Amino acid sequence: MKKNLMIFSAFALLTALTVSCKKDRTCTCSSTYSGIISGTFTADTTFMDVSKKDADSKCSSLQSSGSVMGQTWETTCELN
Repeated sequence: MKKNLMIFSAFALLTALTVSCKKDRTCTCSSTYSGIISGTFTADTTFMDVSKKDADSKCSSLQSSGSVMGQTWETTCELN
């Protein structure tokens, strides 16, 4: 009985270690514009089959701000 329990425990541990926490994750970005076009716009981006760390990095890379010819914008993003 102990041998079966040890084999089952080893199999369960191995399975837990090989299963990744990858899943679909959504990043919500909000952009605020001022100038000729003014307003706030929100958009969702879904990253498919990624870890939370990778999704957070990708989501952060979508943030931006700037100004061109009197038009300014700021985009902030958050992983949901």
